[in-house]
Amino acid sequence: YTPLPIELPFEFEGELIAVGAELTSTAAVLREGKCFTSQHIGDVESLETCAFLDEAIQHLCKLVQIGAARAVICDLHPRFTSRLVATRLAKKYGAELIEVQHHHAHLASLMVESGVKTERAIGIACDGVGYGVDGTAWGGEILLADYEDFKRLCSLEPYSMPGGDLCAYWYGRMLQAILYGEVPEEELREFLVKRCLSGFKRGEAEVDGVFQQLSRRFYTPTTTSTGRLLDAASCLLGVCFKRTYEGGGAMKLEALAHRGDPDKVEVPVCISEISGRKVLRIKPMMAKLYEELLGGSSPEDLAAALHEALAEGLARLAIECARQAGVDKIGFTGGVAYNELITRRIKERVREEGFEFLQHRSVPCGDGGISIGQIAIGAARLRAKRA
Repeated sequence: YTPLPIELPFEFEGELIAVGAELTSTAAVLREGKCFTSQHIGDVESLETCAFLDEAIQHLCKLVQIGAARAVICDLHPRFTSRLVATRLAKKYGAELIEVQHHHAHLASLMVESGVKTERAIGIACDGVGYGVDGTAWGGEILLADYEDFKRLCSLEPYSMPGGDLCAYWYGRMLQAILYGEVPEEELREFLVKRCLSGFKRGEAEVDGVFQQLSRRFYTPTTTSTGRLLDAASCLLGVCFKRTYEGGGAMKLEALAHRGDPDKVEVPVCISEISGRKVLRIKPMMAKLYEELLGGSSPEDLAAALHEALAEGLARLAIECARQAGVDKIGFTGGVAYNELITRRIKERVREEGFEFLQHRSVPCGDGGISIGQIAIGAARLRAKRA
């Protein structure tokens, strides 16, 4: 809670600045081992909000008397507007610029809040999107991490996003991509036109265009995003077809799920291996929802069953990773951790297996908490350099 500071759980001397992520963002500064966050900045996507971020950081530095920052920390994404602010500040202070992977920062913020000192933890990091070290869009990850570094152990099954970020606004595109290859094309087209056309900006013509994109693999970047999966499910079940506010599809889907019974439909939890990494298969989940919806199952029960299966699959992977790594802490972070149903089920499974569950309580689990994680990672890396 701004302006209450959060103390780093390890010793560090020096002052740091973190500019946060890009959406629903905050900034943070570190002085005398205490991390102070800014007020909510919002989406740093324009020159105006970029200037506001800069002003907020300068004001925060003045308030807590930052004299000479040792480093400025930013997100790994090369095109984030917030990087412009970070670059300018690094030049101003003659400071090092440190890049931090988005989901590592999410997990680090949770570890700081939970008082984790130097030990490693397994983190389930689920959100809309974060730039991965392989250049793809991550968003459903199982990480093994300490403050200095991390390893990606598992994820959701990668799937295509025809049109890239268009899928984050028009949920029909995402649904079509996930069901492509799982449902015969003509049958899928008929379903989308009859029941999901509001999820396409240009109607039937766009449905046909997306089929062409998918068949030719033209501008279809891959993602492991949990947020996009929930958007697609909200479109399939008829509760939300396009984004009008951040997280709208996922929130409406959760509200629907609260009215359903997950035991009435069995959604498969399938785990496979891709390029040496275990993945939770999401296409069979969505194909099952599609079949059951056509068979007469209620949208409420289907939404509840999807939440149950998704939480079960993520928990199962995290528990297996924790056992293999010999760690006793498993956390859940990222914007999807706002979801009560998914969080509750993961928490139950983790505790049933004897692990400590880490959960956000005062630091936002979404991108508003990223800056705190960036500070912790930057401090740990600088400390390691001096050791």
